[in-house]
Amino acid sequence: MVELLGNGGGSGFGAVNINGGIYHPQQTQNGIEISTSSTTGFGTISGNAFINIGLTTGKIFLPEIPVLLLPDYSQTATYKFDIFANQGILNSTSGVVSTLSANATATTLSIAPVAYTDINTGAATATQAEVRFTAANTGIVTYNGTKQIYCSIHASVTLDSGGNDDTYTVGLFKDSGAGYALLPGSEVEVEFDGSGGFSLDVGTIAINYGTLFNNGDAVKMQIKSTGASASITVTDYQLVIRE
Repeated sequence: MVELLGNGGGSGFGAVNINGGIYHPQQTQNGIEISTSSTTGFGTISGNAFINIGLTTGKIFLPEIPVLLLPDYSQTATYKFDIFANQGILNSTSGVVSTLSANATATTLSIAPVAYTDINTGAATATQAEVRFTAANTGIVTYNGTKQIYCSIHASVTLDSGGNDDTYTVGLFKDSGAGYALLPGSEVEVEFDGSGGFSLDVGTIAINYGTLFNNGDAVKMQIKSTGASASITVTDYQLVIRE
């Protein structure tokens, strides 16, 4: 019904504003299709109604994520579109869910001077969901969108001290192009105490934070020890970043 064609050597679209319409494609029709070879400077799709009744092989919105059959807002062609407040399709809300499960690879820490160290994930971090973000198996999460956004960050981290009596601190670090730096106030401590004949080897902490993201900004978690312990294992974590 509406198709934004590929540039084909042209200059692309400067600005696109699609709002206040009703899109009811029939059978093999597509409602709105944005070619993956097109470019747009500024795009807004809002206040529309998308109806899928009567569709066979057609789609209400393209491009689409295979298997999930959801709108693909993580394409170069769709990065600059704000798609909100429509009926029938998801908002283009950026976010990512990255998880680590049953990790057995210990993180070796710097003893003196005390310094933060990247959490060793054993390259086993899994991406559960992502829109305009990518998550590496090492735990680094990168924002790929072009619009500056404000995101909340939520993490639940489980640590196994292996019997060490020590205090550990986990913090969020962000790289905006000049190297990773601690996000102030994101640090959370956990203490393992084996005194009195009782040893608590496993503990869980929660981090809640918020920060701005620009294109290419990356976030990761690091850990340090305040005592003399040389290693600790981060067995599990769930990291959620959402616009």
